[in-house]
Amino acid sequence: MPRQVQRTILIMWIGAFLTSASFSLVFPFLPLYFQQMGLKTGIAEWTGVAFSVSYLAQAIVSPLWGSVADRIGQKPMMVRSGLAIMLVFAGMAVAQNPLQIVLLRLMNGALSGYIPASSALLVRITPRERLGRAMGFLQSGPAAGSIMGPLLGGFLVQVIGMRPTLWAGAASMVVATALAIWGVHEPPVAESNRRQRLHPLRDIRIALAHPALREVFLATIVIWTANTAIEPLITLYVASFPGLGAVPLWSGLLFSLVGVAAVFASPRWGREAEVRGAGRILRIGVLLAGIGNILQVFMTNPVDFGLTRLFLIGAGFAAVTPSLNLIVARHSAREFQGRAFGTYNSINQVGGMLGPLIGGFWGGAFGIRSNFVFTGVLFLATALLVAPSVRRDGVVDNAVAGAPTTAG
Repeated sequence: MPRQVQRTILIMWIGAFLTSASFSLVFPFLPLYFQQMGLKTGIAEWTGVAFSVSYLAQAIVSPLWGSVADRIGQKPMMVRSGLAIMLVFAGMAVAQNPLQIVLLRLMNGALSGYIPASSALLVRITPRERLGRAMGFLQSGPAAGSIMGPLLGGFLVQVIGMRPTLWAGAASMVVATALAIWGVHEPPVAESNRRQRLHPLRDIRIALAHPALREVFLATIVIWTANTAIEPLITLYVASFPGLGAVPLWSGLLFSLVGVAAVFASPRWGREAEVRGAGRILRIGVLLAGIGNILQVFMTNPVDFGLTRLFLIGAGFAAVTPSLNLIVARHSAREFQGRAFGTYNSINQVGGMLGPLIGGFWGGAFGIRSNFVFTGVLFLATALLVAPSVRRDGVVDNAVAGAPTTAG
């Protein structure tokens, strides 16, 4: 692989790490922030809404940003989203009530997309035979950020409070944006792409018309609904453990364990996906995550809870993201990559929108413990949804989505 490509991938890894770390620096502790704002009831519901609106906005605009990216490049999308996320963190640092947090989260979803743009650019510059391991490496960046973010965030929230921690998140996005501006190299966009008119709805139809992409999009909705149904409530769940003090620190540690597993396992799963097929690795991942979530129902202390998150949920989910990205990349034409990943990210956000809403109101009505059963069942059901992709893995698909003969 050319040295310049390796350098760009490494810089994108650092940027994705900082972006993920900045998000997880504060968002696991939103329930505590709402409490500090004086909210006494409905904390789970407000948390669910605050998480969901960002996913809703991103689901709506991602296809548009994907079309724009195919015309002007992925690097400008990284810069745009980095600046937007920085402004969101600054706004949250001075917010005075939950409604302002919800509106800022809505803005965040409409304008973000640093990590999806990095993934799409990776596909453009990486040889196809090396795509699995490169994708696995890049995905370990957000995973590492999801470790550092909750750990550092739990410490900072405990010591200096939420508002200074939010300013720290804004500062990390300044660095990520600067890296995208001065460190990321992107090949020139083809002139034919620059002349294309924006047709987001048509691009969505092209992507959904492809059988493998349609299957993986359906699986993506279920996976992200399951994943995000419980994550906003982990802090509240940890607070229910008998005799446990320093809840922000413990929550940050336990929240980060999924990322710990992903850092070490994602590159390995990426290599396995190249050899065994992405569909098979995806199926293994959702089975592990489903079993781990159901087992968490029986956990009443942070040690057992943490081991389950590390060795089952974390190890399983480390296989999910690179596999999904690899399937999308292999079944879409290079000149259609931005739109394919834009549609994928939109579908991803639909699940992310549904999960916190369902999880927040479900947890408020039936107790947070019941959410683990719900998410576990969804993960296990996904193993059935990806079965057709498993059978088709390894077959060369000449009719990739967005090829010139298809896209017109």
